[in-house]
Amino acid sequence: MKKKISSAISEGINNKIKQLKRIAHGYKDVESFRLKIHQPCGLLNHRRYLQ
Repeated sequence: MKKKISSAISEGINNKIKQLKRIAHGYKDVESFRLKIHQPCGLLNHRRYLQ
């Protein structure tokens, strides 16, 4: 049986990152940019940053 694998999730995340890169001028550092990437993708561990 052949299974079809979709890359839709990774393509969606890549598109969000590209969109953020276009508007990223003005972020004070790379860490801020990284947080902005993780936030909309649901990859942000809030507990780590609330300490």
